[in-house]
Amino acid sequence: MNTRGVLISSVTVFMTACSAVAVKPTTTAATPYTTQPLDSIKATTTTDIASLAHACETLNTTRAGIVCDADAETFPPSLLIGFLDQPAADYYLESSIVLFVAPFCTAAPIGLVSFAIKSPPLGEMYDCETGEHSGWFSR
Repeated sequence: MNTRGVLISSVTVFMTACSAVAVKPTTTAATPYTTQPLDSIKATTTTDIASLAHACETLNTTRAGIVCDADAETFPPSLLIGFLDQPAADYYLESSIVLFVAPFCTAAPIGLVSFAIKSPPLGEMYDCETGEHSGWFSR
């Protein structure tokens, strides 16, 4: 299996694992997302994958409906951006592209970016080298 297949499999496992533990109430109020978790990242994000990985660790402690993981150890380098739900994806997608994806693709021009939404379980792949999007897919 090539590395792109491995990354797609990783997104599928991420979505499957997340959806297996998700319990969605029958009625929920809209989740109030804020830019606060990303505000502290803006000043620290650079075009260095190690710095992006550290920024992801900082973001992941906020429990804000968005998580990320930058990995320079794999080939090609990979970045995973995960969203708790569709409202979180709608709210954070543009900021995550500016703060994480653009610097990641500058640092790793052959990198692959995975986006995943926990509920409903959706994923998308972005290839830094070609600029191609897979389009959103479900498992």
